[in-house]
Amino acid sequence: MEVPSTKPPVTESTVNVTEDVPESRPTQNHREKLNDILHSQKTQYVIVGMVVIDIIIVIAELVLDLRAASDHHANSAAHVLHYISIAILSIFLIELLLKIYAMGLIFFKHKMEVFDGIVIIVSFALDVAFSNDGAVDSVSLIVLFRLWRVTRIVNGIILSVQMQAEKKIKALVIENASLKEEVEQLKSNYSKLESELTTLRQS
Repeated sequence: MEVPSTKPPVTESTVNVTEDVPESRPTQNHREKLNDILHSQKTQYVIVGMVVIDIIIVIAELVLDLRAASDHHANSAAHVLHYISIAILSIFLIELLLKIYAMGLIFFKHKMEVFDGIVIIVSFALDVAFSNDGAVDSVSLIVLFRLWRVTRIVNGIILSVQMQAEKKIKALVIENASLKEEVEQLKSNYSKLESELTTLRQS
């Protein structure tokens, strides 16, 4: 009749292992959550898509500017595309301000983030400065800045994927170690139960 009394330690240890996990997770404040959202893969994909669209718009604007001298409709279309490009850059500026708010002074310690911010500000300044100027050189410079930003974001996505993979590997290693400890504990309890059963049979 003493055999059932040895079972509670097994269930308690199992419950403790599962219940301790949620308690060890630190809670995030709103700035940390915002930072995670801004640097998530989905957000980065959206930004890359918008940058590519922006580049296409600028190239189309360049082509229309070359035809504007002989075609009035081309000139009007070029202005419309230019304002769309400024609207997209405005979204990028908002993104930049949100990053600075979410990351604080740490933002300025990340060279790539600062470089990305410079590209956005200079691109916006060039778009506004040449809003009434169809110079080919200025548009080419704007295209160059957009291409630099695509390179920066793609590099960011690659680093993000690598970091996510490393986090998953670390989590699996910790989980594996925890499971090994639990298995060893279960083996130990099983050995105790076995020895008690043997003692009871011999008595």
